[in-house]
Amino acid sequence: MTHTPSERERSWLLAEKYHGEETPDFFADVERLKEGEPLAYVIGTVPFLGCTIDLSYRPFIPRPETEWWLEKALTVIKERTPNATSLRLLDVFSGSGAIGVAAARHLPGAHVDFSEQDPRLVKQIKKNIALN
Repeated sequence: MTHTPSERERSWLLAEKYHGEETPDFFADVERLKEGEPLAYVIGTVPFLGCTIDLSYRPFIPRPETEWWLEKALTVIKERTPNATSLRLLDVFSGSGAIGVAAARHLPGAHVDFSEQDPRLVKQIKKNIALN
């Protein structure tokens, strides 16, 4: 499958991963985009509610709508539970851990557990917890 990367994809890749420098690795990554690999995998990370989510173990890429809904949920939680230390949250089928990591960042006193059966993705979650 061939895909023509948009100028926006090329610009984002160049800025995010190569800091504006068109290196041979940049052009190799443009080829990956042409083959249909998602931009987030090529860059290796994706922003999610102020966190950097690593994607090196190839979990599902966190969706913008998930980020939007989590932001809404966090707003309600903060309004209704001023003392976040009493909160216990569970990120089920965590994948990248983006939801739980972002919740922990925005509710610093809360206790967040992660649940994931894929051992590869358990490593991914641990990496994202350490990163954030």
